[in-house]
Amino acid sequence: MKKLQSVLLIDDDFASNYLTRTIIQDMDITEKIHTTTNGEEALHFMKQNCLATDTFCPDLILLDVNMPVMDGFEFLEEFYKMSALKHENTTIVMLTTSSNQRDTEKARKYKVACYLEKPLTEDSIRNVLSYRDI
Repeated sequence: MKKLQSVLLIDDDFASNYLTRTIIQDMDITEKIHTTTNGEEALHFMKQNCLATDTFCPDLILLDVNMPVMDGFEFLEEFYKMSALKHENTTIVMLTTSSNQRDTEKARKYKVACYLEKPLTEDSIRNVLSYRDI
């Protein structure tokens, strides 16, 4: 499995972030993990670090569905409007605490690799990486 340039974790649940970050570090799949707590923060981060300098364009985005300020679907809407980004280079995985059929159907509108229930495990992350060959 090749190393990722970077991973962006977008989730307002601090415990979930801690667990996911620990798993990613233990798997040694990237040197760079950045965490934001809502979609608006993530877009700001992407504009500053990906569009402006290209120092942190994530290969993988782990995106929570339900967050304050800007939820996962609102983030996706704005993310795909950012035409300067090379969207095809980024794999997006939607995260949730429950499998809501309506959310799953909504996620299909976007280029989302898959929809996973939290908490993530090493196996679920490994499956995403092998499925997408990233």
